[in-house]
Amino acid sequence: MSALPIEFHDQPIPRTYNGISAVLPPEMREAFTSEFHAADLFNVSRVLEKWGRNAEALLDPATAAALARCRPTEEGITLDAALAAAEL
Repeated sequence: MSALPIEFHDQPIPRTYNGISAVLPPEMREAFTSEFHAADLFNVSRVLEKWGRNAEALLDPATAAALARCRPTEEGITLDAALAAAEL
């Protein structure tokens, strides 16, 4: 495992609601939206940072392929499930 930053794209994803929402697939966007709206003033930046990292990981071709192999559940597809499918 490397401590190097993940860089799969030229431009970083803006840590804004719209920037992150544009990258997430619909099932993950719903979870993000729900968590964002439930966050209080002190936790909004934490939610944006967490989901921004998830969105950037989804731009990795291996993660995207693993996500495509995952079956959606009632809760949706999680990034953890995609990573487990990719055996990363």
